[in-house]
Amino acid sequence: MTFERRVLIAMCALIFANQLGFGAMVPSLPLYAESFGVSATAIGMAIAVYGLARFALAMPSG
Repeated sequence: MTFERRVLIAMCALIFANQLGFGAMVPSLPLYAESFGVSATAIGMAIAVYGLARFALAMPSG
């Protein structure tokens, strides 16, 4: 296996782990926030702002 192929596989594994962690956190966030009395709107806004900030910073950094 070439060096480039190993680097590509390693990068894909890291991105998979990152997305898996974010995907696992989002469904449990409303249950966790409910224990603090946070409204559903605030939860939705927090998730939306995080996603938009991630998009805005990922585009220039390439």
